[in-house]
Amino acid sequence: MPANELRFTEAREFRFAGFTLDLRQGRLWGTTGDVQLRPKAFALLAYMVQNSGRVLSKAELLDAVWPDVTVTEDSLAQCIHALRSALGDAGPGLVKTVPRRGYFFDHHIGEGRFAEGGSRASRAERPAVAVLKPGSIAVMPLDVGPSVSVQDRTWFDGVINDVISQLARLRSFDVIARGSTFALRDFTADPLQAGIRLGVDYVVAGSVDPHGEGFLVRTDLVRTDTGTILWTDEIWVKREGLLTLVGALVDRIIVSVLSQIAKTERNRARFVPDQSLTAWQAFHRGLEAFGVYSEPTLMRARAYLTRATELDPGFVRAFAALSECQACLSRTHFCKDGKAEAAAARRTAEIAMRLDEAAPSAQFAYAHARWSNGAPDIALAHARKSVELSPSFAEGFAEIGFYNSMYNDPQAAFADLARAEVLSPINPFIDSVHIDRAVAHLQARAFDEAAFWATKAVKKSESYPQMQITGAIVLAAAGRLDQAVTIVRTLRHENAVYDPLKIMKPPFNIAGPARDFLLNAIHAIEE
Repeated sequence: MPANELRFTEAREFRFAGFTLDLRQGRLWGTTGDVQLRPKAFALLAYMVQNSGRVLSKAELLDAVWPDVTVTEDSLAQCIHALRSALGDAGPGLVKTVPRRGYFFDHHIGEGRFAEGGSRASRAERPAVAVLKPGSIAVMPLDVGPSVSVQDRTWFDGVINDVISQLARLRSFDVIARGSTFALRDFTADPLQAGIRLGVDYVVAGSVDPHGEGFLVRTDLVRTDTGTILWTDEIWVKREGLLTLVGALVDRIIVSVLSQIAKTERNRARFVPDQSLTAWQAFHRGLEAFGVYSEPTLMRARAYLTRATELDPGFVRAFAALSECQACLSRTHFCKDGKAEAAAARRTAEIAMRLDEAAPSAQFAYAHARWSNGAPDIALAHARKSVELSPSFAEGFAEIGFYNSMYNDPQAAFADLARAEVLSPINPFIDSVHIDRAVAHLQARAFDEAAFWATKAVKKSESYPQMQITGAIVLAAAGRLDQAVTIVRTLRHENAVYDPLKIMKPPFNIAGPARDFLLNAIHAIEE
């Protein structure tokens, strides 16, 4: 072990500016409880605290925090920024920049040793251990056997490079740079060890073997803290025309990784007591509730997402999700003041935009909020920006497809909605995508296809009354009046609350040929 490498096994605690740093437990807490730090930010703080009172060069800090891993000074700068933010108002005064020399931890440090049974403060008096905010991921180069040519190996490296780029552009996770993961190519067969060295929560790793007229590509997603494989995939790709398969292979890896990580994080958050939730956990609890369209679940989603933003005022995705939830609530029959809720959605989306305009989720939230407030042209521009920022951002494609289906650009809607479904096949709002496809087919006067997609939407078990009535109206417009009437009778028997004319009213205001088809269908159903 290098002389300057951190040694967390020592039972030491350090106190400064109202904080206590415990190197044995890997914890930092202040007057309000535990402070959430990612592993590398914690390692940086520990090293700086242990070496307080002297200037630490960038090279020394890089060697200490990223031993045996090649990273750029940008990684250090980001870590410094995260550390200062976590320390709050005291951060800039504690972690100081010394121009052209490095960094300096400027505070008198108090320290002490724990006895095995306790410390100056008993273990029972200490706050519960906080779970660090997860979401960091490393995508390793594929383990390519010696029988694979240099040219083909370069092609597979390009695939992994695209996966890294697309995941980074989503800004949903901290994604380790290509230089760092490729520097650990020798660890491709041991993703767990690579993940530990890089200090990440998840590792994507795999292998390539010649097989017949092509290659067998195996990919695993490994959870670092448990060492378990969350997902594994195997696909055969034909040698001929490899370049044309890049997009499909990248999509397949990204879709699987995103869905599995989301599932894992929601499962982990589900069993945490409310009073102990971190911002990340509250965010995932909110997303889970948001996936079910009802008054109690939407209100619960808003509460959890609000809490996530309060726990972490810089959490862009939480602000974006909260804005979307508020916009959704503004259009429900149980919302007491739809205009106020829509206005709140816009304000929340503006916060997300101020935090990070390059985040696709922020652009999407702002688009949805502006549409909810009656500005569809502005909304479409920002929805398009979201997918320009990340071609893997499913919600952006779904939003664009919705606008195009509503306002009479069916051909564009078909492509965007199909792309959204490829990128998010288990989207809890997939029935909305199906309805949008149905409306787009009405715009194109393709009535059989419209009926097919409307039927698919209303058959989804989670389809709520407003979606059911919209599907029924589309079915009637497509010439399936009997099927539509059956749905309406069921809704009336269940005393369901819905508005047949909702799609004609703001902010929907459907245009194009579909508007007349749907109006006529509403009259036919009511008769």
